[in-house]
Amino acid sequence: MRKHPALHRQYGFTMVEVMIALTISAFLLLIIMVMFSSTSSSRALQTSLAGINESGRFSVSMLGRDLRMAGYIDNNWFDGAGADSISVVHGAAADGGDTLTVRYEAAKDCLYADSAGGIAVNAYAINTTDFTLECNGEAIVDDVEQMQIYLGQDTDGDGVANRMMAPNDVGLDMAQVVSLRVNLLIRSTNDRRASGTQTYVYDDASVTATDSRIRRQYSLTVSLRNPIS
Repeated sequence: MRKHPALHRQYGFTMVEVMIALTISAFLLLIIMVMFSSTSSSRALQTSLAGINESGRFSVSMLGRDLRMAGYIDNNWFDGAGADSISVVHGAAADGGDTLTVRYEAAKDCLYADSAGGIAVNAYAINTTDFTLECNGEAIVDDVEQMQIYLGQDTDGDGVANRMMAPNDVGLDMAQVVSLRVNLLIRSTNDRRASGTQTYVYDDASVTATDSRIRRQYSLTVSLRNPIS
């Protein structure tokens, strides 16, 4: 008599095995989500820092070029018949700080418009409505909060600044100014890029922000090449 082999019975997963599998899957999914969130945050932070750096470098480059040209004229310097080649007006921090006007001979101004009489007049200021650095009323750099300017005064005639003066300091003589320093405060485009509120240093003062934007100071010091008054 032929015997048939015993049929093997099949069994499913037990409830305990299912729960263990779900727990492991959830744990792995949580790790993936944390890694993705961390990577996204890091990428956003790096993008914000790159934007700050780009705005800072462009602002410094443009202002530096204009300041080195201040007072230039093809045949002679500006004299008493012409306007001062550098004008600085002190302003409150809440209003974006100081304003700067630079004049020199050029066919085009900072907006590439034709210069009246061949003299470019470039007026720089901070627009606190949208926080941009403006030249002649048009935004040229985004996310600039403040601009503070100091003038290097040469009091002994050796061509080197002996002291740095704010535009509203008593005793400032523009005829003795041989250098100029600009401090710019640049911020990140988006909020919540810093972990909590940020304390930063600007214009030699420590400031605690009321938001979570990242801020950096960019500074430029220029030796003026031409007489400015």
